Amino acid sequence: MNGCRINHDPCPVYLGVSLDRSLTFRHHATKTAAKIKSRNNIIAKLAGTSWGANAQTLRPSAVALCYSVAEYCVPAWGRSSHTKLVDRQLNETMRIISGTLQPTPLQWLPVLSNIAPPAIRHTETTVKFIQNIQAKPHLPVHSDIFYHPTSRLQSRRPIWFIDTGSSTKELWRETWDCGRLILQLTPSSLMTQQISFLAMMFPDVNGVY
Repeated sequence: MNGCRINHDPCPVYLGVSLDRSLTFRHHATKTAAKIKSRNNIIAKLAGTSWGANAQTLRPSAVALCYSVAEYCVPAWGRSSHTKLVDRQLNETMRIISGTLQPTPLQWLPVLSNIAPPAIRHTETTVKFIQNIQAKPHLPVHSDIFYHPTSRLQSRRPIWFIDTGSSTKELWRETWDCGRLILQLTPSSLMTQQISFLAMMFPDVNGVY
């Protein structure tokens, strides 16, 4: 351009999101997971066994430091198959909050830390984005979402395939039932019935609810 050679960037960054040729968002997910890992180290410093902060302090700190990074522009890349890289670090965040160890089943981590599973939080953020676009039909992106072309590739999961009718509690209940740990209890009721258990097993978590 104007006699100057433009360097090729295989993963350009646009508005903080790393793009790749196939839009798999693998590079972006890898970078995001690395950011969350470094911030998990900060949260872990606050969670000392003798002098560390309690769960009431750890939870909002983790949401502000870790989940804010994990959910940035998630409607654009949240349906990528590489989101598991980010979810793995968020699971570690919930372990730090709840004081649990690696053998703890993943289904218990959201309940013990009082934070919805990463996939459900991604869906909730995407639903809010779609509802915001629906209320503003003058935006160009409105026609792209609500008058979208026919999908040709079954492997692709565009944003308009998101279920906007289910609430967070309903999605969480379905996730819990799929885990088959305690089918009779829903996550909402489980949160209230596990207070005595948490006070005995995980003193640092007492007071989260």
